Amino acid sequence: MKKEITDNPTKELIAKAEAYCAKDEQCCSGVRKKLYDWGADSEQAHKVIDYLVAHNFISEQRYADAYAIGNLHSHRWGRIKITYQLRQKQIPDSIIKKAIAQLPEEDYRQALATAAEQKMRQLDGDDKTRRGKLTTHLLSHGFEMSEIQEYYNNINLSDDD
Repeated sequence: MKKEITDNPTKELIAKAEAYCAKDEQCCSGVRKKLYDWGADSEQAHKVIDYLVAHNFISEQRYADAYAIGNLHSHRWGRIKITYQLRQKQIPDSIIKKAIAQLPEEDYRQALATAAEQKMRQLDGDDKTRRGKLTTHLLSHGFEMSEIQEYYNNINLSDDD
């Protein structure tokens, strides 16, 4: 059931928040922070967020889905880092799991390969040193060790072919 908001300061915050949410997907914690920045108290923030969720301006699932696919493609982050970052935004684990599950496997493998290839061009040293540095880099991007191992099984790290 959609509630009508009658007090003017809250109406003004709603109008501002609607415009903010219309520009880009937002999560509740991000909107709450923005509302506090705009001078809202916790009761107003709660009312505004309830209103935005009820009127579909905010959807945690929509946000998590967009965040996961966006960071896979633009930053080449793995599942672990995406999960960690979504938890930092207070997204429930059940929503995070759905967002992670919808990542296309082929896109995921391609993101890992692209991240690895870009890093490899920057690395010097013998194969063992390069592999260690590359593994550290890929782990820091949130890729699972099993995925990294699979990648290694399909490539040759040395430049002497």
